[in-house]
Amino acid sequence: MKKLSLLLHQSINLQTLFSSLFTVLMFVVVVVPLENFRLAQNAGTTIQPDTVVFYGPDALQDIVRMYEDAGRTYYVRSRLTFDLFWPFVYLFALVSALSLLFRTSPDLRRHVHLLPFVAVFFDFLENTFVSVLMLSYPKTNLFIAWLASFSSAMKWLFVMMSIVFIVYGITLKVISQSKKIRS
Repeated sequence: MKKLSLLLHQSINLQTLFSSLFTVLMFVVVVVPLENFRLAQNAGTTIQPDTVVFYGPDALQDIVRMYEDAGRTYYVRSRLTFDLFWPFVYLFALVSALSLLFRTSPDLRRHVHLLPFVAVFFDFLENTFVSVLMLSYPKTNLFIAWLASFSSAMKWLFVMMSIVFIVYGITLKVISQSKKIRS
């Protein structure tokens, strides 16, 4: 992990950050709405487990039941296409911002740019578990639903922690710059 951390700190610059933010913007404005439209056409609903910050196993199984057969198939297919790329898009942006903000920190904050990797790991776990539930419908599996729910909560926890650290890092930079201006 230290080698990865060092590589990220050395290779990420402002151009990388702006590229990552542009990519997120394009995904959010173009790709995500298109994907949501396609899912709604196939599933008969716009509700997706991925976008819910916290859901319990029972709520997840209710969502799986709401989907029509074509929707469950489409959901799994989109996890193997769209949702293989989207986590890397937000990973790119979060890691870029955190790397730039904390590259000179002398303590553990220097490694906060690794938090988004944990979020992406749990995102892939969530997608896997929800896909298993979709594919096995009408059978239910409370344990797999619990694992999906836990993975989702952990994904969002690490995404939110990353965002909090970005706000914290920006605040530190603003304070540092204002001290320099006053001096």
